[in-house]
Amino acid sequence: MFEHQGRTDYYWSDTENTHKSRNREMVKAHGTEIKKLYGPNPWIAYLLTPFVFLQLYLAYRAKDMGWPTFLLVAYFVGGTVVHSCFLAIHEVTHNLCFQTPLYNDMYALFVNSVVPAPYAMMFKTYHAEHHRYLGWDGVDADVPTRFEAKFLPTMLASFLLTFQVLF
Repeated sequence: MFEHQGRTDYYWSDTENTHKSRNREMVKAHGTEIKKLYGPNPWIAYLLTPFVFLQLYLAYRAKDMGWPTFLLVAYFVGGTVVHSCFLAIHEVTHNLCFQTPLYNDMYALFVNSVVPAPYAMMFKTYHAEHHRYLGWDGVDADVPTRFEAKFLPTMLASFLLTFQVLF
């Protein structure tokens, strides 16, 4: 099912759409418990909204902080908030916060307000393509290409290539 291709930390599967087959197996084994978890969860907004306001407050107060305090707060608090926002935008992209897609879009924009790059709506489009072409070599941007697997010897090199493509 999985086969090494070049580097040892990438695997390619010859199974068509492993996401769906894995989902079918899990639902078959634990269907009742899993189906209770389906659908929107408003706790995303309950948890993330205070994070967004905390980040905005800290941005306002940054002018009063000395450099050591600013760097510690920015790295530990700001980094945690921004990472949480990235994760929330992914969930909201799947309409998992509110019943109404428009509300999910508006909330994604709100959460994105404290992330350095305005990406929420583009991510929604890109992520839909990722699911539509899941696992397609050369089409699904979340799957490393054979070139990346062969010629990018480190995670840092892969990150730098991704960063260059995004900006």
